[in-house]
Amino acid sequence: MFASWLFGVAYGVAVVAIVLVAAVSANPVLLALVAAQAILLVFAAYGFAYIVARTALAGPVAAIIPVVNGPNPIPDNPTELSARAFAVGLTAALNTVGAPALAGALVPALGALLTPILAPWAFVVTSFAAIPNVSRNRFYQGVLGWSGWIFPMSLIASAVGFLWFAVNFPFALVSGLVGGGWPFRIDWSTGAIETVGGITGLITTVPAAAGTVGHFVFILAPFGANPAALQQPFVVVTPPAVTNVPAHETGHTLDYTAFGGFRVLFALIDQIILGNSFNAYTELTADSHVRNPGRMQVRVWS
Repeated sequence: MFASWLFGVAYGVAVVAIVLVAAVSANPVLLALVAAQAILLVFAAYGFAYIVARTALAGPVAAIIPVVNGPNPIPDNPTELSARAFAVGLTAALNTVGAPALAGALVPALGALLTPILAPWAFVVTSFAAIPNVSRNRFYQGVLGWSGWIFPMSLIASAVGFLWFAVNFPFALVSGLVGGGWPFRIDWSTGAIETVGGITGLITTVPAAAGTVGHFVFILAPFGANPAALQQPFVVVTPPAVTNVPAHETGHTLDYTAFGGFRVLFALIDQIILGNSFNAYTELTADSHVRNPGRMQVRVWS
């Protein structure tokens, strides 16, 4: 696992170095081309790691007959663990460079001032996700989740989630008030923001009950439904016999923070296009946040 994590870090550093060389050339056309190629290289690397992990788990997942009265953890798989560590290492390297750069882009003098703090923070906090005994710790998950708000690789997804949140806000507000409750919550344990209902309730992907884009969770509900009926606990000590939707969805938030925002696209492909539904790799990892009985889990978060 350490070698895979280190390879991920090295890969990320190499991609950043290529972009920096192009930036030094002061040729905007060259920089644009190299930046586009860098994005493709990063996307391909994440995709390769995802495919390797999913392929390695295909046999173990098929062999398990889930029991309904308890969690169904998938035994640790060395190949999946290595692919996971590579993705974390890549995310750590890109966040280390990207977090100070983002701060500098937002407030010009801020980047240089905060680099000595942001760079090591991004590197260490992200990297710890590659260590199972650390990633399963609730305190660490809180640090990781909230840090994701300043990590560029998770903000890739959260920016899209925010746009969805902003468009849906008035519809969810009206629906919630009609139903007799407040449809918005913050999960203090991961930094995620949850919305119940609104126009997202028109999504008919069966049997989905919710969707998550970065740090924004959307619980599907018909117009006028009481949000309180769907606002289950975010942190579950003893999971119920049915899926605890909020706890599962915030597992996705942790996934996007540790493994990069591109994971949203892989989730769509795996779950919907390939039809793997609840057996998609992203579902198996997110399920480990709550470990509901009757469902299988890749033990990343518990």
